[in-house]
Amino acid sequence: NEQVIEELLNLAKQIQAAQKEGEELGLNADELAFYDALTKPQAIKDFYEKRGEMRGFKAAGGISTAKDAVLYYTIVEQILGNKWLNSEYFRIGASSLANDILTAIEGKEVKYF
Repeated sequence: NEQVIEELLNLAKQIQAAQKEGEELGLNADELAFYDALTKPQAIKDFYEKRGEMRGFKAAGGISTAKDAVLYYTIVEQILGNKWLNSEYFRIGASSLANDILTAIEGKEVKYF
C-alpha cells in the first residue's frame, strides 16, 4: 500500500543520508562500511518499531575476516536483537570470510572462493 511504500522510501533516505554523512567525514571504504553497519541497523530498527515489519541487513562491501564477522554479528545483535540473526535478515558477502577461516584452519593461505 501507499503508506508502506512511503515508509520504505523514508528508510532508504535515512540510510542514504547516513552514507553521505560518512563520506562527508572523509571516511575510507572500510571506515564507511563500519559507519554503515552502525547506522543502517538503527534505521531498520526504527522502521520495525514504527511499522512492525522486519527488514534485512546486509553489510556494505561484505565481510572478509572472522574478526569482522563477529563485530558485525555483535552490532546486529545489540541494535536489532536475536530475531535478525538468521540468513533471511542478516546477510554478509562471505567468500572472503570463508577464505580467511580456511586459511586459519589450514595454517596457509587458501583461495577457495
